[in-house]
Amino acid sequence: ARPQGMRCAFCPHPVVTASRVASVACVNAHVRHAHPSIADELDAMTASLDQRVNDAVQAAHADLWQRLATPLQAMVERLRDPKAIFRDSLIGNLKEITTLIPMLNIQQDDNLAVLAHDVSRELADLKPQELRDDAKARDTAQKAAAALLAKMQAYMPQTPKE
Repeated sequence: ARPQGMRCAFCPHPVVTASRVASVACVNAHVRHAHPSIADELDAMTASLDQRVNDAVQAAHADLWQRLATPLQAMVERLRDPKAIFRDSLIGNLKEITTLIPMLNIQQDDNLAVLAHDVSRELADLKPQELRDDAKARDTAQKAAAALLAKMQAYMPQTPKE
């Protein structure tokens, strides 16, 4: 065992104890040196893990776009028909997702952030009863929702195929 404070032979990190090293990169170097026959297997496992993480991030990103598009599409459809009945949740669902997007936008997608902000600004604070009572307000809201949905379609990522 190396004395405490000695440097690792494979990296610049000091070894804390004989069994504990300072970083994953250092562990990787130790494994490769001690067991060169498993280096290819380690590379394959690392690549597989990286791919799975990337796929999960992409799927989460596409899902976030869809979570914004779904209530927006519902709004377009419900408000298009002047006689259609809708619940207050038509607006509440938009408000909820536009509040969540800044926290869930892990890829820092500027297009998603801007569209969520636009949806919030233009639609999330509408009063459902006003949309039921005022045909002009309802038509204006429907057209705004349709325009935002059309704009969104250009940016939405394709859902990864299973």
